[in-house]
Amino acid sequence: MRPETAPKREIGHPSKKESNTVLPITTLAAFKRALKPGTRWETRSSHRAPNDQLISIWEEKEVIHAQSNAVAFSIGVSKTAIAAGKQNPHRNGSWLWFPKASACTFTEGSLRITHNNDAQHWREYRPVQEFSKSPIQ
Repeated sequence: MRPETAPKREIGHPSKKESNTVLPITTLAAFKRALKPGTRWETRSSHRAPNDQLISIWEEKEVIHAQSNAVAFSIGVSKTAIAAGKQNPHRNGSWLWFPKASACTFTEGSLRITHNNDAQHWREYRPVQEFSKSPIQ
């Protein structure tokens, strides 16, 4: 077939089309790709109450800086906290250094990182802001 008569191919991968929904995070690589500056995430971690009961509360944070081996979240979601974090993420950010995939479990669109193989010591992440494009790029 001659090039001028060949059918036109759509450029790009089908998953890169516009979307109003968050794709489920099912791998560590997909999680890393979704952590773009400006996206908002809910995080929670395990804490022990004085009566030895396990408690966790979801907190909303915004990604303020991303690099190949880590990501920085804002301390809070107020404009002041986000602006301070963007200005100096090393001082005003909460850093997540990417774990090994063996420390991660994926359930219902969230990622749980278990520390030191201790099921009682974990941190969990899930997206709260809808992406304008698919996080797979």
